[in-house]
Amino acid sequence: MSNCYLEYEWKSEKRLLRLDNDETFRIDRSKLSAVDLSEDPTVSLRHAMAQRLEGNNFYLTDLNSRNGTMLNGRPITVPTLLKTGDVIRIGTCEFVFHLEDAESPGAADATASWNTKFQVSRKLITVLVADIKDYTGLTLKLGESFICEMIGTLFQEAGRVLSANDTWGQKYIGDALMGVWIHAQQVPAPREFELIFRSVVAIKGVFGTINERYGLVEPITFGIGINTGHAAIGNMGSRQSPDFTALGDAVNKTFRLEAATRELGVDIVFGNLTYDFLSALTGTPVGLTRQLVHLKGYPEAETAYVTDFTTVERLIENLQPNLDESLT
Repeated sequence: MSNCYLEYEWKSEKRLLRLDNDETFRIDRSKLSAVDLSEDPTVSLRHAMAQRLEGNNFYLTDLNSRNGTMLNGRPITVPTLLKTGDVIRIGTCEFVFHLEDAESPGAADATASWNTKFQVSRKLITVLVADIKDYTGLTLKLGESFICEMIGTLFQEAGRVLSANDTWGQKYIGDALMGVWIHAQQVPAPREFELIFRSVVAIKGVFGTINERYGLVEPITFGIGINTGHAAIGNMGSRQSPDFTALGDAVNKTFRLEAATRELGVDIVFGNLTYDFLSALTGTPVGLTRQLVHLKGYPEAETAYVTDFTTVERLIENLQPNLDESLT
């Protein structure tokens, strides 16, 4: 195991934060922070995180903080690979990243790392896709410029929701938005599912606010697909145009599950693996109905579980005993 750590000074005392496992290390003013910055008013409640994603590759991610996360004097906007000697500034606190491993990215020529355009790892993830129903019809009724302004506002608000609930990545494709959560272990933790379900509740609230703000006679409706599985994650782009995303069947199926909400006339469709993991945590989830659905591109009917938005609050409640146990 390499010797990896963040060196920093806080309250006139030099300290170390070791990063020697696959956990996600939060750095902010919350109780979940690996560093106590609660007395720094320039640090957000959810500010930044560091995480090992593959081998000795460590990434730094800003969580949509108010004042930003600085890396070597520049703000980061996407998950960024760290190298030995990198200087991170969060609020008034400065960290220096150390990775004592001859084969680590930090030991190589800094320019050489950018020659690799496809750097990925395989992780267990859960994907959430939300998509507006009858987008074409809405555009014809309301006009393209009106819809573009409204979608822009919607995505800004929904993006804040996903960032607040610790998504690893977000993407916006047409009128659809996607959030990706990376699970720390091979079995999702109760807290991870709670964050995903709280995102659903909050996104529904965002749509309600948009409907009210723009005075829509016919409210915008949307469907959600949620699916768990293994996928390749990482930077699929280049230095000039980085694109941190997830690729694989788990992602593709989530979009198909969301599309099935229209055919089935439901709010949410869960993939079967998400259902299985959730059942292992809470017992048989109340309010989820098993369905065989025909998904575009899949030769056989797939097992899925459908429900409405009111059930999500109950799913969060059912997770609470597991969350309480994890804190004891």
